Amino acid sequence: MTLYLSQKKLLILLISAFVIGFALAFVYDGIRLLRTLRKPNKKVFRFLNACCISLEDFLFFTFSGAVMSILFYVTNSGKVRPSAFVMAILGFCLFRVTLSRVTYPLLLRLLSLVKLPFAFAFRFMKRIFDRVALIGKRRRAKRFFAKLSHLGEKGYLVGIRRL
Repeated sequence: MTLYLSQKKLLILLISAFVIGFALAFVYDGIRLLRTLRKPNKKVFRFLNACCISLEDFLFFTFSGAVMSILFYVTNSGKVRPSAFVMAILGFCLFRVTLSRVTYPLLLRLLSLVKLPFAFAFRFMKRIFDRVALIGKRRRAKRFFAKLSHLGEKGYLVGIRRL
């Protein structure tokens, strides 16, 4: 079977679009992963989270459009072919149905492993700061009671006993 030059270019375009669809689905899984880091609690934060999600989707689709434009420019002299869009969507959907079910949980687990040292360091620093704050509270309490006893010795505080 002999392929003509235009058929070879079209085949390269379609395979490239399919691979780009796969890659864009992987990038979208990364964006989904970043969304799991934000957990809004209050209504205001939910609104901000919805705005962030909309912005992320807008940027993703802008990036996808730029990648597809570059693909058309490089492989097809800038001519837009609907079949390339269909192949990119097919690659995206195929990744989401098959490999995304494996890669997304793996990425979540990897994220939890990356977060683990930071969580440990945060807990350690919190303990240190809590102890420093407790020492400061004890010192202030000692100074306060020392002032009270000093005022009591001078007779300013009548009827207050030292604890």
